[in-house]
Order: sequence, then C-alpha cells, then structure tokens
Amino acid sequence: SINIGSTPDTRVTEGAAAFAVPVKPINQFNRRWLQVLQRLEEAARPLHVAVGGGGAGGVELILAMHHRLHQEQARRQRNAADLRFSLFTSSTTLLPTHNARVREYFARTPAARGIVCHLDSRVESVRAGALELADGRVFAVDEVLWVTQASGAPWLRDTGLALDEQGFIRVNACLQSITDPAVFAAGDIASMDGAPREKAGVFAVRMGK
Repeated sequence: SINIGSTPDTRVTEGAAAFAVPVKPINQFNRRWLQVLQRLEEAARPLHVAVGGGGAGGVELILAMHHRLHQEQARRQRNAADLRFSLFTSSTTLLPTHNARVREYFARTPAARGIVCHLDSRVESVRAGALELADGRVFAVDEVLWVTQASGAPWLRDTGLALDEQGFIRVNACLQSITDPAVFAAGDIASMDGAPREKAGVFAVRMGK
C-alpha cells in the first residue's frame, strides 16, 4: 500500500531542481527553512524570498513565512523592511481553482502585507541568486521555494506500475493499481481513473470513503 504524497514538479522549469527548494518531501524543506533562519540571523543586507506557485500551497507558504520572519526581525530589533517577499505564478489570478469570493479575498491579503504577487508570470529558469521569467524579466532572489504543479516521486517510473502523465499511480475505484490489484495507492500519489482529484489534503483524506 503506497501513500507517499506528492512533490512539486521541478522538471518543467530549467534549474528548479538545482536551485529551488520543493516544499515536499517535508524533511528536505525543513532543513532549508532552518538555513533561512540562520541566514537571517547573519544577514548584513536585505533578503528577498520568492515562492513559485499561486495555488493554495504557495499562498499559504508565503503568508506563513512572512509572518514568522517578521516575528524574527522584531525579536532581533531589526527593520522589517530588510525582508522582501515575492510570489510568481503563471496564472492570471491567485488560487485559480477556488471560488470567486476566496480569490477576491486573497487578491487583497498579500498586498496588504507587502507581498508582491507577479501574476501571469511564468518562471522560465532558476539559477543561483536569480530567477528569469518567460517574458525576459530577471529578479535577484536569495531563496526560491517551489510549490507548483505536483508530480509523483521519480522512482515510481521504475516500478512497472501504470502511471498517469504527472507520474501518479493509476488506480481503480477500490484504490487498487490498474497494473496489479494486490498493490494499493491512496492520497495524492493515487490518480483514480475516471475521477480526477486535485492534489490537496482536503481530497486526499476523503479518498478512502
């Protein structure tokens, strides 16, 4: 039985696998988060934190980091203006799969906190200290967190199990792999034939039912 969740897909953007930090698996993200806090402690200049992805995960992450890092600045009696936060998404709106009321609310919230959201701004490449958009604009950044479209773990491609285009295990309505009924998959890693679900916890936790 396989229930390993998903990971942001870093394959479609040049340099993302090398220079951006995917939020999953969480242990890898946690190590880099601790490094961010250490860099903040030692920084002699302003820091620019960027998040790639305008879905629920990206919005939640940048708001949470903004809150925590501003707390750290206040604790150290440092200027909050030394921190910059930017979110980049190829969509023309934040939270594109949510209802209009939610989208309207979160269109205002980041701006009220000084977070700059670059809509309709697909990241073409990520490199050390910078990211470049498809329209040619380049932004200097200190940290890039990746919360874009989810994919399955790369090692699944070697299992012989049937996968969908994003690398998730194809299952039937009983959560059995369509390749081998003795293999089950649940949560984000499962892709139910004929009944697609978003890769989000609110769907994953109801999958058993």
